[in-house]
Amino acid sequence: MKTCALQNAQMPSKRLMSDEEVWLRGAGGDMVITTTIGRRITSHSTPLLLLSDVLHEDRKTFAVMISKTGVARYMTDLLASIELDWVALSRREPDDEQSHVLYSSLMIALSRLALTECGWNTLAELALPEVLAELRVFSNPPKQMFLEPASVKKKGSPAELYVSSFEAVIQLCSAICAKPKWKRLSFKILDVVHSQRELLSQLMRAEISCRMMNATALLVQYIWDNGRNRICSP
Repeated sequence: MKTCALQNAQMPSKRLMSDEEVWLRGAGGDMVITTTIGRRITSHSTPLLLLSDVLHEDRKTFAVMISKTGVARYMTDLLASIELDWVALSRREPDDEQSHVLYSSLMIALSRLALTECGWNTLAELALPEVLAELRVFSNPPKQMFLEPASVKKKGSPAELYVSSFEAVIQLCSAICAKPKWKRLSFKILDVVHSQRELLSQLMRAEISCRMMNATALLVQYIWDNGRNRICSP
């Protein structure tokens, strides 16, 4: 997908940084990574949320433990296995709600892990961007998104749930770009964006602006501005 395709999306305005955010500074401006996701505790997601909180308090120590004990691999494998029926989720079906909370919990934990040196290296070795580009959870997008693009702004609709869930993927990719060695993964991160090319193209044609589009545009612009030599090299 051409980099310029997303440049017309509205960029988010600057705001004060909380302890849950990280700023990326580069030629294209500032990129903010928000790792706060609405939480609903369930028995399956509670350990992951606790892990996220521990990582927030003592990143270095616990990132090493997570990496050395194989927990990071378990997390990426679990993320890859999640499937969702977006229509059922919009109807608040218990199984799909639980899967969605599990997905959100994993995204929180992985985003925080990616912000540590040891965690970043481990996730790179586990080919996390490739995992994100092929997630089962996005393999069956709701038809509503293509028939009614504006439905992505309707809270709780299948389209809105899908788009907001993919926004979490973009935020995780932004967390990956917060570390100095991110350029070696730049092509893989762009592949993650490209995996949703049909959705992005549809929303651009319909001139729909939403948080996911803004975050995606900012991520692509950041990669283009700061990794241009690598992207443009033969």
